[in-house]
Amino acid sequence: MKFKNFTTILGRIIVFVSFLFLGFLLYKFDFSSIINRVELFWFPTIVLLSFIFSFLYIFLAYGWKKLLEISQNRLLDMGVISVYLKTVIFKYAPGNVFHFLGRHSLVKSHGLSNRAIVFANGAEIILQLISVGIIIFIGLIFFGVEIDFGYYFGLSFNTIMMAFALFIFLISIVVSQKKYRDQLFSYEILSVIVLQTFFLVGSSSILIFIYVIFFDVNISFGLFGNMILISSIAWLLGFIVPGAPGGIGIRESTLLLLLPSVLFLSKEELLAGAIIFRLVTILGEVFTFFLAKLVIPIKE
Repeated sequence: MKFKNFTTILGRIIVFVSFLFLGFLLYKFDFSSIINRVELFWFPTIVLLSFIFSFLYIFLAYGWKKLLEISQNRLLDMGVISVYLKTVIFKYAPGNVFHFLGRHSLVKSHGLSNRAIVFANGAEIILQLISVGIIIFIGLIFFGVEIDFGYYFGLSFNTIMMAFALFIFLISIVVSQKKYRDQLFSYEILSVIVLQTFFLVGSSSILIFIYVIFFDVNISFGLFGNMILISSIAWLLGFIVPGAPGGIGIRESTLLLLLPSVLFLSKEELLAGAIIFRLVTILGEVFTFFLAKLVIPIKE
């Protein structure tokens, strides 16, 4: 069996188990108390958070545009960002690659080569792994999640995740083609990493606001840092598991496993918050399609 087929099957098994886990919890938990506390302001608030989330994608779109400009050695117009935003929602299509394939429409509209787009897509993935690895590494140093897996592994969870974050960072550099390594720490590449970090921190902040607004969580600096860390771990696992469109199922399961260490809420409230966050992200990614239409008329 080829390695690619093996990872695809393994990814689908993980996704299936995650959905099975979430389905079991949905069946077992009693959400009546949460349903009873739903108020009218919840609905416009969810829509507002979705709009904010959609605008966060502009950071990723600008970063991808910069990568294209590096590969083409010329400036590109805002139509590139528009195409990026239009294809975001395609990540939920079977195969989890159609948002990448949709970007190849730029070959005809902007005279770009398929090779340049493939480079930008690949570089974006590598830099996203580096960005989230940096967030997790720094987060574990300054905050850490108070979970001890020592009983099972003989190592603390913090030690495992720090090693994993460092591993992701080093592997991301190694898999970069040699001719692009000199560019890795250039101003342009560092600016892309900063843009991606803004997106990750911004999306994590929306998760925090969900628990603050809907579940009366009192925020503190330490809690904020831990929530950014946990959300980044969930994003990473949802990103790297093959066969999980948009990380659906994987991120929710990860949040439900890690959030009890920092949020003293019932399991029903934790799961409800994770589901609301998924709803916000899906609506936000739908909104990016319409946001793209606002970007098209803008010229640089």
